[in-house]
Order: sequence, then C-alpha cells, then structure tokens
Amino acid sequence: MPCIHTHSVRLNGAYPSGTLVLRPASDDDISLLCELNSDPRALEWSDSGAEPYDEQTVREIWGYVSPNALCFIMEADGVPVGDCWLQKMNLSDVIAKYPAGTDIRRIDLSIGKVEFWNRGIGTEVIRLLTDYAFRKDSADVLHCMCDIANVRSNRIWQKNGFRLAWSEPGAEYEQHYVLTKEEYLH
Repeated sequence: MPCIHTHSVRLNGAYPSGTLVLRPASDDDISLLCELNSDPRALEWSDSGAEPYDEQTVREIWGYVSPNALCFIMEADGVPVGDCWLQKMNLSDVIAKYPAGTDIRRIDLSIGKVEFWNRGIGTEVIRLLTDYAFRKDSADVLHCMCDIANVRSNRIWQKNGFRLAWSEPGAEYEQHYVLTKEEYLH
C-alpha cells in the first residue's frame, strides 16, 4: 500500500532566472524527501530546527498529510529543490475562526536546497498553488502560517497578496496570513 497518496496535478511556472515545475510527489520520492529535509539551515526555518528527516519520519509526515493534500516536489530548471503541499486545513483552532462549511486550505513549503534560496522560487510556488486553489479547486480561503522570525517566509506571503490576520507570539505558528477567493479574484 502506498505511503504517499499521489495525484495527477502538475503546475508549471517561472521564477526570475528559470523554469519551475511542481510535480506530484510519490513513494518513489521518499529518499529524495529525506535529502531535501536534511540540511539543518533549511530545517531551522521549516521545522523549528528539527533533526534531518529519516525514511520513517518522511513516511509518517507525508503519509499523514497526503490523503488530504496535493503534495509536490519543486523542480527548478529540472533540479529537485524542495517540497510543498496544498492541504485541507487540519488545525481545529484555525477552522473554528471561519464559518461552518468554509473550504479552508493551507500551503506549506520548504526549499531544502539552500543554494536555491533568494531566487524567487518560493514566491512563484505560492503564486502557482494560490491560483490553482482558487481557480481550479474549491478553496474559499487560504490560511497560511509561519514563524515571525522567518523574514523571507513572511515576505513571500505578503508579495502574493496575503494579509496578516493575527499573530500569536510564542505559538508554533506565530504569523497567520489569509487570502480569500474573493480578494484573489478581484
């Protein structure tokens, strides 16, 4: 039985110096996901300084997330540089802030190859996933979170039109950004 539930969605875009592809993640990517989540510099920002991911950790995380998400491998100019997903919101305290029946999604991403940081890749990933969520999928709201100290992450949400909804100093996800379908389409 597969660990990572896969899909057929493939998103293509461009960042300032090249092409970007978000391709479906699958069990064939487990060793790649271990590699992409092994650099302590990247983990410091994406998982609060966690240890490098081993195969069991990858299987647990993607096995839990993928049934309710579109999980992707990010490829910049054909090179796998990170992973991301568009997930149905799974945090009850966030869900409680919206009217019942609201289709709330979240975007999570990590560029694990630090030599690809500061190239506009994260901004393009969010643009691609946001456009897909609102134009092709049924999302009503994208609610995304990041650490207050992660300046790059905070900036890419803002560049893509997300507004800071609230801050929770000391919480795991301190900054909460929101973009509604109506805001995006108008």
